[in-house]
Amino acid sequence: MQKEIWKSSPFGEDSIFHPNFDKKMDEERAARAAKNAAKLNVPDDEQPDTEPTGTFYHEQDDGKKIGSDGNIMKQRAVVSNTTDITNIKNNAKNKVSTPLDQVKSAKILPSDIALQTCIDVLNDTNKRTESDTDGGLHGESAIVFKDGTFVRGPSGKKGYVVEKGKDTGVFMTDEEFPDIPHGYSANDIEVTIHSHATNIFEWQGKNDTGKYGLYSGNAFKPSSKDELNEYWKSRTNIIVGPLGLFTLKEEKPQKQDNGIVIYKNTREYLYLKIDAVRNILKSK
Repeated sequence: MQKEIWKSSPFGEDSIFHPNFDKKMDEERAARAAKNAAKLNVPDDEQPDTEPTGTFYHEQDDGKKIGSDGNIMKQRAVVSNTTDITNIKNNAKNKVSTPLDQVKSAKILPSDIALQTCIDVLNDTNKRTESDTDGGLHGESAIVFKDGTFVRGPSGKKGYVVEKGKDTGVFMTDEEFPDIPHGYSANDIEVTIHSHATNIFEWQGKNDTGKYGLYSGNAFKPSSKDELNEYWKSRTNIIVGPLGLFTLKEEKPQKQDNGIVIYKNTREYLYLKIDAVRNILKSK
């Protein structure tokens, strides 16, 4: 009966009724995972661990490793509270692990694949494109799935300054998220990632700092376009880019450090400088 149903399906051999459908999906996922591993912009001997140890990192000290929970949580976490950090360090000196439930300020990080993809998205944002000839003024995007595979969206066009509406005075990039691949659904998503402009844009207008002519991206400030993203309200979303608007020093614009800001259900959950992300990924 099953064989007869898939034959009459308009999807033919791709039908869910095909006897080999599950096997085919497993093979597609394995092939995509291998392809994605090859696409990560790091050498083979520096590929992120697929099962990171239960390690704690200092949130403010550039992601410095401070201790372990004995590989119970099998994930990485950053810690911000001074008392928690001191306790973890003291335990580590005595070669004692620290249970996660004793670290009240611990925040679990996304997978290593997601963190590495953040770095790749940032790097590609800084690259020149056909419309963004200087680099840093367009957006990039990605979706990372729970099984470790990911897909990248196309590079967005050079951004622009919004002149009307809720985002007036904001430098906006219009990158689009990639489609979810065949065999996956929104429930399979671990995180979505997109970037805000990393360069400073000069234009005759007024920006949200009150200064004329200069505009920058800000990972701390989701745009109304971000908030309309179908994943925004129910997923973990990461914005990659400057950690704040530029500042002026002696009338010269100064860029903020680039980093990642993690949002959970529209609320800011955690931010890290990009150097801290790199340090965490290098840590074993």
